[in-house]
Amino acid sequence: MRIYEVTEDIQSQLERFAEWACKQLDISSVPDINYSNDYDTVEQQRSFGHATSDGGIWIYVGDRTPADAMRTLCHELVHYKQFNEGLASDDMDEETRQGVEDVANAMAGRMLRQYGKQHAEIYSRS
Repeated sequence: MRIYEVTEDIQSQLERFAEWACKQLDISSVPDINYSNDYDTVEQQRSFGHATSDGGIWIYVGDRTPADAMRTLCHELVHYKQFNEGLASDDMDEETRQGVEDVANAMAGRMLRQYGKQHAEIYSRS
């Protein structure tokens, strides 16, 4: 398996997307986002990204197109907003957690399609 480095171009694309997504989600400033190639964390957490209740976001970017990483980033930004608005918490019951996940999945898909219409380059690895 080839692991793609977080090149300056991809990092720049992700940062531009994060700014755009935060505006769309009415998040006042881009939170702290850690872009990573650490696949061990993916296997351990069984996820390509996560947001924490204290405001941190972690995104796995290795071996993914920018669009794929952006969709995960947007999903986690939705969770960031949910935590900030009290709609999500560390001690959610399973039903609440599923509802929070459903909203994040739907929003991320819609927003990525909207962004991708204006930025076809996000679907390329080069």
